[in-house]
Amino acid sequence: MFVSGKILSSMKSTPRKYQKHKAEGKITVKHFFNTRLKGKTQESGVVVYPLYVRIMVKGQLTDIKSRLTQLVDPHSFDLFENDYSAFLQQEIKDITSIVKDLKPFDKQDFNLQTVTSLYSQSATPITTIIENCLKDEVRYCIAINYPEPSHNVDMNDKAVIIALAQDNELISLIDWQKSSYMILTSLQTIIPSLFDPLRKLEIMYGPAFSFDGYYNTLYATHRYPVKPTLTDWKSGSLKRDINNPKVISSIDLLLKNHYSL
Repeated sequence: MFVSGKILSSMKSTPRKYQKHKAEGKITVKHFFNTRLKGKTQESGVVVYPLYVRIMVKGQLTDIKSRLTQLVDPHSFDLFENDYSAFLQQEIKDITSIVKDLKPFDKQDFNLQTVTSLYSQSATPITTIIENCLKDEVRYCIAINYPEPSHNVDMNDKAVIIALAQDNELISLIDWQKSSYMILTSLQTIIPSLFDPLRKLEIMYGPAFSFDGYYNTLYATHRYPVKPTLTDWKSGSLKRDINNPKVISSIDLLLKNHYSL
């Protein structure tokens, strides 16, 4: 169903820098203010709305929420576009790239909803990715060392370790909504046999366990429009803002072990 809203007029169809094949169709990616949703009235009386992205390919249409989560006054578009033009253009470029990689004009069964899922994954904040990786490391550590150490397990065989974790009763009892560091330190106190293995984990990834707080310091200085992602880490754009080599090396090691970076 068509979702009405104010399409940002300056956001034209995605520009192409390559020779278009005659059999290829059009990919359209535009930002718009979703005025079909209930706006929020500010103290000044101005009504602000969320920013969405409309994607149109092969007669299919879908709307996804922009990574830029702040609410915006549609009447202040010029000021908004001036402040965030680089981000808006990059978001269009990123989504268009995902669509192209799926080769929609070569497939009869192309489904635009796949783009929504892939973009959501690519837009996951790096702080969330780091925290999830650390929780996995804690799970693996428990699986290998509790209730008894598994000396015959190949530490590089993640499939076996994951299988052990799935069958581990202690892992099923832990509240994984808590932070990885809180879980780690609590286990060290409650279960003495896990102290040394978890301590090795803490030493290995030390600064990564406190990166969420470190990021808040970075944000206070750089005021990122949205939280940086794994792509920003891989490209080096986020690393350039970090002046602590130990933070970078610990996160590089963690991501290498989970994403083969």
